[in-house]
Amino acid sequence: MNQEIFKISFIFEPSLLSEYYSTLSEIQKSKVSNLDILASFYYQSYNMQVGYIVISQLEMEIYKKVLDDNYIPYICEEISQKVIDNKINLEVELENYINFYNSIDYDVLIYEVNLWLKQRLTLDSILDRISEYGIETLRPIDREILRSI
Repeated sequence: MNQEIFKISFIFEPSLLSEYYSTLSEIQKSKVSNLDILASFYYQSYNMQVGYIVISQLEMEIYKKVLDDNYIPYICEEISQKVIDNKINLEVELENYINFYNSIDYDVLIYEVNLWLKQRLTLDSILDRISEYGIETLRPIDREILRSI
């Protein structure tokens, strides 16, 4: 299945997450727990829980429907193109949120995103970024792709 990268922010106190989860029906809990998520990383920021998820568009629609049906407040943004264009650098953006509890999730997310990027980045897109923003803006994955050519 074609995976994409999403950022989801739950707009409520993180302490309420378990309360919201308890309102889900058993079928909805099953749908959420059976989602085919390639990788995910969550952290708490201010009064919200934020997550980055590598998942198919179809699976994300299932997730969003469960959230909508239960009036769980969230904002979801598909950020795949921003990651490809390096407008969002997940390694830099997430480095301050890594802790003992989520460090493995972070490592898995970055690993899967880098594999995902290898399938989508082209020599032309990397060279365009160099000419527009300079070579210092290259990510390690960009350099790896350039070395492999």
